[in-house]
Amino acid sequence: AAGLAAARAALERLNPFRGIAARINPAAVARAAAFDVAPLLGNTLRAGLPDELGWPALDEALRRLDAETRRDREDTLTVHEAWPALILARRHKVIVVGPQDILLEHDLRLPVEPDRRQRPSFRYTDGELLVMWRQDDKQYGYWSARPAEVFPLGGEKLPHWYGGGDAGETSIPLPDGGRVTGGRALHAGDTVLPPARRVLGDGTSYWRQGRQGTRQVWLEYDPATGEHGRASLPAFLRSGIRDGATLLQQHCAVLPLQPGLEDSPFGTDGTVLGRWVRTEDDGDEARTTVGTPDGRTATLPTAHGRAWGVPVGALRLPGGVEPLVVTHYRQVALYTTDDTTGVRELGRLTPLERGGEFAAGTRLVPPVDFWHALRPRDENASALLRALSDEQAEELLQAGVQALAERRARIAAAA
Repeated sequence: AAGLAAARAALERLNPFRGIAARINPAAVARAAAFDVAPLLGNTLRAGLPDELGWPALDEALRRLDAETRRDREDTLTVHEAWPALILARRHKVIVVGPQDILLEHDLRLPVEPDRRQRPSFRYTDGELLVMWRQDDKQYGYWSARPAEVFPLGGEKLPHWYGGGDAGETSIPLPDGGRVTGGRALHAGDTVLPPARRVLGDGTSYWRQGRQGTRQVWLEYDPATGEHGRASLPAFLRSGIRDGATLLQQHCAVLPLQPGLEDSPFGTDGTVLGRWVRTEDDGDEARTTVGTPDGRTATLPTAHGRAWGVPVGALRLPGGVEPLVVTHYRQVALYTTDDTTGVRELGRLTPLERGGEFAAGTRLVPPVDFWHALRPRDENASALLRALSDEQAEELLQAGVQALAERRARIAAAA
């Protein structure tokens, strides 16, 4: 482990064996107990923290929801995608937050109280919110500009229950209005919900996920009709193809650059965002490489079939550090890629949850496709972290130990 959060996770894996570890290997236990934490803390702070990046408009939306709605077990936050915006909902309140500001606020006008397992669903396009729900095995909807006009909703079926771990497949707004979801484009006022599939787009052409036999491919398609054509790849993904390597099409992404995302920490060429991912070589030399539109690449070793996850890009943090972001099922890990020590984990985050120990200042971790909206919080503070010495890290640790002792003393005195 290269970071404190990853070291904590390693210790937790050993925790069930603490009762017998000292008997089986006392020397190893002694080494662990004598481990000097200060250099690890120093490396963690120098390598970069997720909290150094933030999304001010998202923070403001969460504050407004806190001010206007009550939080309890049955009124948890729900999140739906409307890339590059996110739709946040709790109880009666819905907020659509874009990369730079809040785009829409709406108080729900549901004619019935939905079952707790069947929370409303949402889509956002053309500046309007589509509110959808199930009632008596039928589905209904209304548009936020005309909440009294409730209509039977045709097309794609809504889920029978809400699953909080997924905001939905990333969709793409069209330059002239409408939203690409994998079928016909959704426009404000529509009463038929198009299917939701994975899509790619470069601002001019669009592709949706498809299959040729057992192989996933990207199919050219026309959002005006929903009809698809031949299998092909956007130019950016073709740039990641090389002899002797395999492009992992299912892990690639191409999204058109949107206002407010020009300074994406994953980088852009001024036209698109996203990544290509390929595997190359085998045996001891096997590796997975990710490339982003700004020309940067990063590599994960995958020798002997070790499951490192899927790299999505080097995250540019203030002060010149670029930890590698890797997805692991529902989690996202950050790794250092030091030439001397190799690839080592700093810590993990879970999208759509709080940042936890690794990002304690982050109220809500966005899905990775929305990290393009993240911005440096305080570049001067980040510069101090980059220059932190191990001796200063030791001073921080000692200050923390003292503060904890004082807090325990106050609690004991109050008891």
